[in-house]
Amino acid sequence: KVFGYYIEITKANLATANIDDSYIRKQTLSNAERYITEELKIIEDKILHAKEKIGVLEYELFVQVRKYIYDNIDRIQNVAKIIANIDVFTSF
Repeated sequence: KVFGYYIEITKANLATANIDDSYIRKQTLSNAERYITEELKIIEDKILHAKEKIGVLEYELFVQVRKYIYDNIDRIQNVAKIIANIDVFTSF
């Protein structure tokens, strides 16, 4: 099993494909060959690192929001009570 990005060339197209030394065979299938290149590997690494960075940034943002809510819980609850009262009075 190959994970990541690759260039797949079917056996039928293999003879006419312009495959040079920059193509590195990664996997052979019954009806195709899978290759990678250094450029493709670099792009894959950038994508993987970006996904990791997104996870870190998401968590940092979550922590900031959680802290803001914790620091302002009294105000938030007070506003919620006021809105609840307005809702009750407008129902009559």
